[in-house]
Amino acid sequence: MNTNEITEELEVHPPVFITPAEAGEYLRVSVRHLSWLQAQGKIPAVALPGKGTSRKQWRYSKDDLDAWMGLGCPSATEFERKIEAERIQGTGR
Repeated sequence: MNTNEITEELEVHPPVFITPAEAGEYLRVSVRHLSWLQAQGKIPAVALPGKGTSRKQWRYSKDDLDAWMGLGCPSATEFERKIEAERIQGTGR
């Protein structure tokens, strides 16, 4: 997939990011457990930059969570490898 195709895909299907509370509800786990999964590198998450000394805020892509569950909930690193392999093969999202 080239840059233009990716840009077009994002324009048609922009990613939906949800808060930890929404992700916990979506996955049916507590926010505390979700935070543990994220801290252990077991779930894909996106860090928003904090202002000054404030802590980072985390968001979760619903598409990534769906793909993560569909792949059997691998570690975040393994998830990224599998998604990249699918994109290279042309079967990715």
